[in-house]
Amino acid sequence: MNLRNLIAIALLAAACTTNDRNGSLVVTGVVVGKFTAATPTTSAACTYNAGDGEEILPNYNTAGSVNRASAGFVVKNQLIDVSTLNTALNAATNNFSPHQAVVDYEILPSTGAAPVTLAQQIIPVSSGAVPSQTSQVVVVELFSPATVLAAVNGLTDAFVRTTTRIEGKLDDGTTVSTSDHDYVVHVCNGANCAFEACF
Repeated sequence: MNLRNLIAIALLAAACTTNDRNGSLVVTGVVVGKFTAATPTTSAACTYNAGDGEEILPNYNTAGSVNRASAGFVVKNQLIDVSTLNTALNAATNNFSPHQAVVDYEILPSTGAAPVTLAQQIIPVSSGAVPSQTSQVVVVELFSPATVLAAVNGLTDAFVRTTTRIEGKLDDGTTVSTSDHDYVVHVCNGANCAFEACF
């Protein structure tokens, strides 16, 4: 395969979008942070590992959770590192820098009542760049918007379906977005609602 073909493949990969989503930026799962207690020399911390398995139906306890459903979205950057095609002329421009999450919400009461849709929210995210051909965790506080938190805190037993995409820029300045990812959170209250300290 000659250099011209490799460049054409790289350009096609960078241009692959569907409804403003880049097919090469994929949310492959959601992880919940692992809590490490404070010691005399270190502070308490939550650690997110892209290699952990996806947490299914995590509990969010309205009486005890303090992290507003902090979910680690694993973003896989499948774009080609163009600097490897010609090191003299190309820079690594396909690194993805996340800026915000765009989240849609649907509350599904456990009583069987009709679902309730909340307004779409844009949430700042916490993450470094996701280099080409790697996976990194992008932390999103799903319940941080005030209107969402108010709606969730009024629930005692329900499911909240979130549909999230991560928006940001490539190093060349192109604005891009990941694929959508659905994630369901169980909202509960009381002693029988165990929850992760980092969620």
